[in-house]
Amino acid sequence: MKDKVKKVMIADVKTALEIYSKYGELSNNEIKILYNNNAKSTVARLMREAKAQMKKDGKISSRSYLVDTESAYKAWNIDVKRLERLFNMQKRLGFTTEGGTTDE
Repeated sequence: MKDKVKKVMIADVKTALEIYSKYGELSNNEIKILYNNNAKSTVARLMREAKAQMKKDGKISSRSYLVDTESAYKAWNIDVKRLERLFNMQKRLGFTTEGGTTDE
């Protein structure tokens, strides 16, 4: 039987893409921004998931409190190519201004 884990939603497409492109490794702060969630338990669970994926991917981080961005996104099922398509669609439809969402 699978554990029931609450799915956490990313803050928005633009934020997810910015974090992915800016940071090779993520700290708690970037995770809080990515998910717009300050709950320590949620951030800790996401970090554990990312570290487990890093181990599978054979990657190590430069600091114990950081996780590899690619492994983290993989662990959290964040599809960067899909996000890029969504972001481009939002731009075409006029839902974004200067690279950001209009509802910010």
